[in-house]
Amino acid sequence: NVDFLNTLKREDYYSGVGEIIKLYLMREGIRDNLEEIIDKILVLTGRKDKSAITNIIHEIMKIKLSYVEGDERDLGKRNLLNYGHEFGHALESASYFAIPHGVAIMAGIIFANQISVKRGWLDSQTFNNINNNLLLPAISQSMVKFDNKYFDKIKILDSMKHDKKRSGDGLVLVLPRKESFTKIHDLTDVEFEHGLSKVQKVLSI
Repeated sequence: NVDFLNTLKREDYYSGVGEIIKLYLMREGIRDNLEEIIDKILVLTGRKDKSAITNIIHEIMKIKLSYVEGDERDLGKRNLLNYGHEFGHALESASYFAIPHGVAIMAGIIFANQISVKRGWLDSQTFNNINNNLLLPAISQSMVKFDNKYFDKIKILDSMKHDKKRSGDGLVLVLPRKESFTKIHDLTDVEFEHGLSKVQKVLSI
């Protein structure tokens, strides 16, 4: 019922857009079909083409199902859906939920992608393309205001260490790696600080 979308506050609507961007990026590899994804997000931004929006929702459901099916207990591929969420959840908490979930996830995608750039798993051109043509326009449309105080290093790091999907002693993060995604368990403090600084720079905070 796409008419329901018209009842949402702007920040809640764009929280949904953030999750949709995440799933499209996970469909066939983060470098593939970026122009097509950009076009579809523009349709969502317009909020008028009900048929196209319905088709997008169906596509997203199928993408998510491909990760969830056969992994009821979240022990395998389904874990990868946490892409953008480790940092995103921490930012939500550090901002005392002034940053809505899906908008925080878009910041989390910037963070994760930057770690992949640092490790040589994602090229800078793709990183910038995703930021400039997908994430930043959607964040801007959400009208959510970021404040430097939300990016408290100690609070965000502590929250990531207590993520409900974390197992073991290492700091975990789902990252794009070439044409697929992988979950690492060895994010270093140096990488964390670099990623945090980059997110603030990209968001112009």
